[in-house]
Amino acid sequence: MSPIILTFVFSDGTTHDASISEASESLELCFNSGWSLTPVSSGLDGSPSYTLEVSNDNVNWFSYEEASKDVAIADGLDDTHQAFIYARINYNAVDNTAGTVEFKYTVKRRNG
Repeated sequence: MSPIILTFVFSDGTTHDASISEASESLELCFNSGWSLTPVSSGLDGSPSYTLEVSNDNVNWFSYEEASKDVAIADGLDDTHQAFIYARINYNAVDNTAGTVEFKYTVKRRNG
């Protein structure tokens, strides 16, 4: 089975202005599967970070795990399952004033 690649969308599209702190739109995840999250950045002049947030009602959000809070933009995340219905990226520009960033969520395999 080929992986499914989803890209988080921000107010300015999938390639986000990396100088603006913002939460992405949510992705509805209709499967419990292994996944990876890969930030793709270009032209940064600071040290932005992001948090992977999850929800079961698309209203109340919390960090996926402690390790998914304030992750350096150069670091990705992965896990062997995803039982939540919704996910989003809470991007923090911190001291960054230039460049772009994009977040790709790859479904690696379907469980059960």
